[in-house]
Amino acid sequence: MMTLFGGSKWRDPMLEAVLARLCEQRGDLWTTQAVKLPYLVDLVAKHVLGEAITHSHHKAWTYGVVTAKAWGMIKKGNGGDHFTVYGDPHADGLRIALETPPEEILTEEQRQIVDFVAAEFGDLGTGELGRLTKELNPGVEVWGSKEPVTLDDDAYRLLPLWFGELEADAQAAQARLDEIKADSSRLVSADGFLQALV
Repeated sequence: MMTLFGGSKWRDPMLEAVLARLCEQRGDLWTTQAVKLPYLVDLVAKHVLGEAITHSHHKAWTYGVVTAKAWGMIKKGNGGDHFTVYGDPHADGLRIALETPPEEILTEEQRQIVDFVAAEFGDLGTGELGRLTKELNPGVEVWGSKEPVTLDDDAYRLLPLWFGELEADAQAAQARLDEIKADSSRLVSADGFLQALV
């Protein structure tokens, strides 16, 4: 079992807080969830709250968008008190577990965004998460180039397509974002996303 988030080179307290909240909502995360869900959190937060939550770079890797710091933390296991990495990287894969929650630094609105992403995308499998992050970034010419991806309007507009074809899925997602919007007057930019779901 390795611990992570110890060295200052890899430390991103906001990424730690996002991963901790995801673990609280979903339980232990597979590596794919730990490196892709923070991208989705930042994508939604950028457009709902006006800025990303983490201070991480999201890049175009072979199997989709990867939050590079999360990947580095998991692969290097750089100490720390909050998470452990376990599993066999060659068999079933690695998982991260929350051991001791970090200090709570997320705002209520940020926690709601993380919870929304955990609920809406946390059940997607490895292949689905990879395909989702690729389809949100049609401008990437070469997957595996590790070029930065953006949190732009185009990617955000494509997100509602992943709530499924069932009207109930779209309505449930809209209701959840309506709750988040009602909690803060700063969430006016959510309207475009909500209208796209209808």
